[in-house]
Amino acid sequence: MARPLRFLFELTLLSATISGARRISQLGLDSKKIPYVNENETVRGIADSYFKVGDWVIDQTVLQLKKAPEVFPQKK
Repeated sequence: MARPLRFLFELTLLSATISGARRISQLGLDSKKIPYVNENETVRGIADSYFKVGDWVIDQTVLQLKKAPEVFPQKK
């Protein structure tokens, strides 16, 4: 049971890392341009959902960090 949970955690961490890099660089990912993903609607939906999980993780992390402004002050 620990191995599948670890695998899911690592996939989520990778998705969040890609999401953060995408936000910093202001580049987007067009899943329609990926060869196999373009051919299959189900795989495209899974890929889009995968990257939405990373966006959600980043958003939740930012919300939690904003709750402690004395520890994580905003740069002005």
